[in-house]
Amino acid sequence: MKFSQILLFSIGPIFAAVIGLILVPLLTWIVPQDDIGRFALYNIIVSFCLIASSLGLDQSFVRDFHESNNKKSLLALCFFPGFLMLLLILGGLLYLEKYVGSAVLTFNSTFRFEIIIFGIAIAFIYRYTTLLLRMENKGLAYSISQFFPRLILLLSLLIALFLQHEVDIYFLIISNVLSLSISTFIFILLTGHYWRKMEMAEWSVKYLGALLSYGAPLVFSGLAYWGLTAQDKLFLTKLSSLEELGLYSVAMSFAGIAMILKTLFQTLWAPTVFSWIHDDENLKKIDEISLIMVFLVTICFCVVGLGSDLIPLLVPNSYASVS
Repeated sequence: MKFSQILLFSIGPIFAAVIGLILVPLLTWIVPQDDIGRFALYNIIVSFCLIASSLGLDQSFVRDFHESNNKKSLLALCFFPGFLMLLLILGGLLYLEKYVGSAVLTFNSTFRFEIIIFGIAIAFIYRYTTLLLRMENKGLAYSISQFFPRLILLLSLLIALFLQHEVDIYFLIISNVLSLSISTFIFILLTGHYWRKMEMAEWSVKYLGALLSYGAPLVFSGLAYWGLTAQDKLFLTKLSSLEELGLYSVAMSFAGIAMILKTLFQTLWAPTVFSWIHDDENLKKIDEISLIMVFLVTICFCVVGLGSDLIPLLVPNSYASVS
């Protein structure tokens, strides 16, 4: 990959981090602390649904993109089974609406739970639009897709602040769903040639089996990782309070700045490796790059840790312990 392409793909994580540095402190000033905790639980549910419904076919799509001679058929085979699984999961959530809405997210009964269902479905579609941009090496468009929903969310918060509108958990969820919807519509237009005529070839069933044999085991590792990264928030909700969860979530958001390197590496690494394997070249570089990444991650971790003393300057006194 050329250096100019790397720069284009780097724009997304960097701008997302910059917007996050503005967005997270803004949330602490205008959103109740317990609602920030509820928003963290909402994101946990969204991520669980996306991992469980994917069937690992999004990973199979990345692996086979360069190998496939019929990319529209590949998209159909990877998208539709996962989307059908998602509909089943969302149907279950609707059936358990009272429990999920009131017991898990501690929402009141007046909130339309269907908004959350719609947001999860949109997030699933958005995932595939960004994959298409990435696999086609549209670096600038892909980078924009990484921070555009967050930018729209930030703008909605600034407008609410200007109009002195109350910002609570319902406003956050509706703004999040709206930002994803706008972003999905725009990026579907950019990848429209794939979506307009998705094809199902004669060998679809056999090929789908091969795709599932690769992707399905990855669902279990994804759910295991989800469990490890979600259990802290779930335990805080049950054993402490939503206010403490909000405090913890803000701390994790600031720590997430260190994820810039991880996000950039994930963006570039898997498609590049599969391309190397397809062309049977540069395979010796894999171990070398792994060692370089270990070094860079260590440096990034230290730099972010050293900057933690600056956090109390950005947030209210109630969040001082975030650092």
